[in-house]
Amino acid sequence: MGKGTIGGKIVLEGEKGYRDALKSIKSGQAELRSEMKLCASQFKESQNTLEALSKKHEILTKQVDTQKQKIDVYRDAMAAWNKAREDAAQKTEDLKTALEVAEKGMKEMSSASEDNAQAVEEQKKKIGELKEKLVLAEEMCTKAAQKTQSYATAANNAQVELNNMESELNKTTKQMQEAEKNTDKCATSIDKYGQETEVATEKINIFGDVLKANL
Repeated sequence: MGKGTIGGKIVLEGEKGYRDALKSIKSGQAELRSEMKLCASQFKESQNTLEALSKKHEILTKQVDTQKQKIDVYRDAMAAWNKAREDAAQKTEDLKTALEVAEKGMKEMSSASEDNAQAVEEQKKKIGELKEKLVLAEEMCTKAAQKTQSYATAANNAQVELNNMESELNKTTKQMQEAEKNTDKCATSIDKYGQETEVATEKINIFGDVLKANL
């Protein structure tokens, strides 16, 4: 596609930016997936502990944020390509109108009695250029429509993935809260046991002192 042929030039040049952004995001997501696997491996025997759940929650939060970035890129690209499609569609209509006018003028020149061979040749050239531009505009319109649909589908699929991630994050948050409660209960029980032990020890000591005094 030649530069500056139709209004889609900007989005065509911006496509590389979208691809680069997605490549970077996907690379980051791959790293986060590996971190999650490592987390599962490290806490294989203690997955429901507060420490394990906290680490999982941390990774899931990053995954959610990164997924939102991916969706934003998909939607930005979709909007840009849809605008390019609208521009190309309008350009197509404008070129069709211009071509119709040019061909009508060609017929009038051909039917004229005066010698206008040079004007006819120039008009033929103009018609040829309009036809070439029309083909390019129609191709761009088709391409932009396909790209818009492709990015829309990708955005929808990415949203489904995000929904699942957020559901897992919410689940992990609740598990963390439960683990914290259990940890607090355990700590309270230990403190209570410690206090009871101290009291029992003190009673034993007192009993020992009394016993010694009576010997």
